Amino acid sequence: MQGLAVGGEWAGAALLTAEYAPSGKRGLYSMFPQLGPGVALAMSSTTFLITALAMSPESFAAWGWRIPFLLSFVLVAVGLYIRLNIEETPAFKQSTARREQVKLPFVEALRDQWRQVLLTGGMLTMTFGVFYTSSVYLTSHAGQAPGVGVLGLSRPTVLVGGIIAGLVFCVAVITSALYSDRIGRRRVLLVGTVASMIVGPSAFLIMQPGSMLSFFVGISLLMVVLGIPYGPAAAYLPELFHTRYRYTGAGMGYNLGGILGGALPLIVAPPLAAEFGGIGVGFYLTALGLISTLCVLAMKDTKDVVIDGGPPAVPGTAAAATS
Repeated sequence: MQGLAVGGEWAGAALLTAEYAPSGKRGLYSMFPQLGPGVALAMSSTTFLITALAMSPESFAAWGWRIPFLLSFVLVAVGLYIRLNIEETPAFKQSTARREQVKLPFVEALRDQWRQVLLTGGMLTMTFGVFYTSSVYLTSHAGQAPGVGVLGLSRPTVLVGGIIAGLVFCVAVITSALYSDRIGRRRVLLVGTVASMIVGPSAFLIMQPGSMLSFFVGISLLMVVLGIPYGPAAAYLPELFHTRYRYTGAGMGYNLGGILGGALPLIVAPPLAAEFGGIGVGFYLTALGLISTLCVLAMKDTKDVVIDGGPPAVPGTAAAATS
């Protein structure tokens, strides 16, 4: 269910911000959808922390955990209001005027730009892997749950770590998105993917003592290497695809990365930790970082590409230079 929701939501938000952005500020405008996971992690951790502190562990386990989920209906109302009032972008209107819509954008995107779909999926594998490892797996790894908890930290400590991690993630996203407008998307992405190969095992070594401080430092490092490549992604993916199937192409690449990097870590992390300790999970993140780095090296920078109703401009050409 989450995949169905995020699959459509992210691509639509990324395209709207990227296509509405003025020249030279696409990274700045497109960073706002990328702040969603960090803000959500901080807000959800805060809500659960308040709920857990306000009642006994027994009450929280019985019914208190439902309160944060019920409160999220407020966000549903906000999202519905935005959907009902936002207008289509000029680039989409240009494409509509030329009658470029296709009945099967999925087929056409795979036929014409299958390489970009695969590369963007591989590029995002590390970001999804680090995010779900940090926000989901580490919640159990750092806690006291029987048979799962390793560091033995209390639930409030783990939730405070989630708040800190979400805020650090947001700072990294903002910084990297702004720099992608200056030095290019590809350079920023490479900084993050290469750094993840080192930070993955290093973060788990730092957390090994099981202290509150070591946990905060370790999870914050993971969030930094996650936020660096994630910040420019909402600008980078739309720049790679033609307007008539940009939504579908960007969405497929994004969700391919979610499958490869988001689903598998939660399956392989527990047995890796049981066999090799936390460092085994760290080296798994290194492998994901290597995959993402190789994919980014096979791609071109698109900072100066013009997004309009026509075909994507090739970086370095006169058409691209006009922006």
